[in-house]
Amino acid sequence: MVRLRRLAYRLLELGFGAKLALFAKRFITGRTASLLLDGKRRPQTGLPQGSPLSSILLALYMSTAPTGPEVFNYVDDFAILGIGRTHDAARGAVELA
Repeated sequence: MVRLRRLAYRLLELGFGAKLALFAKRFITGRTASLLLDGKRRPQTGLPQGSPLSSILLALYMSTAPTGPEVFNYVDDFAILGIGRTHDAARGAVELA
């Protein structure tokens, strides 16, 4: 999920200016989808799927994401692999990435 404030801060940090940060806020605000899981509806917010702008904004948002042999990303997909002998060890590896 893309956090709106972090995206706006990241755009400003990269020098894009307040107008683009405001545009991104308006682009994201009010767009929701829901996920039905275990009989409960859970609202989801974030970048709209299928929009070319979403991939660009996500790339800018993730430009400070961790890198390394355990991190895999391609366009708008991102995963961190945690390997350990126990669940806690694997979770610890992900948290360190």
